[in-house]
Amino acid sequence: MLSGTSPIATTIAKDKIEEQIDQAGLPPFLKTLVDPDRDDAMRGGMYLTAILSALEACVEDITKAAIEADRTITESPECERLRLSASGIFSRDEEKIQTLYHAIEESVGLKSGANRYEDILRFVHLDGAVPDIIRDHLYNAQLVRNVWAHSAGTADAKFVKQATHLRWEVGDLVKLTLEEARDYISAVLFYGMIVTNRQRKKFDLPPVQLGEKAAATPLGAAYVAMYPSLQSDSESQPTE
Repeated sequence: MLSGTSPIATTIAKDKIEEQIDQAGLPPFLKTLVDPDRDDAMRGGMYLTAILSALEACVEDITKAAIEADRTITESPECERLRLSASGIFSRDEEKIQTLYHAIEESVGLKSGANRYEDILRFVHLDGAVPDIIRDHLYNAQLVRNVWAHSAGTADAKFVKQATHLRWEVGDLVKLTLEEARDYISAVLFYGMIVTNRQRKKFDLPPVQLGEKAAATPLGAAYVAMYPSLQSDSESQPTE
């Protein structure tokens, strides 16, 4: 993991917030709830919650669009083995696709990191290679998101067992550094771009390009290395 020591954010000082509570005539007990350190930590958790929710929606939309574009996918042995509700079978086309997607999700079950998404995408032939560094950071991002979603950001025994490679122990506040937040969010974005590129390839469209700064990061370099056309574009850029 690429880690650092920069704080993810700097909130207003605790004494300043307490002063504002007094000035506003608010109940004094609110001062006991002021915890800038936890607020900063929670902000990092919320960033990951938001972007991973967007990735979930991206995978769902791409999968359903692939089914809509090629209905023969539903005739594959994998799809025929899915358990579909009777109401889904006899519903309208859009609802049928939604029912089928839910059945795919249920058959895949709860898996960590990119594995779950890849197993979903396999049903529509959009699975593929994922660089290890992107896969690893995506996994870490999900671990941190889960501890904030289920344990209010406090490392529990399950989190610590799954995240032995990370730096937290049971009872710790899971607070990301700026560098960790950057890398985890970037991994989610790069993975979403990889999935999008698989769909773009079906329509003879080139992979999504990166800016120079993004391509210079370890995660960006791993992304660029997947696509010869991007490497050629990078090599053709003029140097100063």
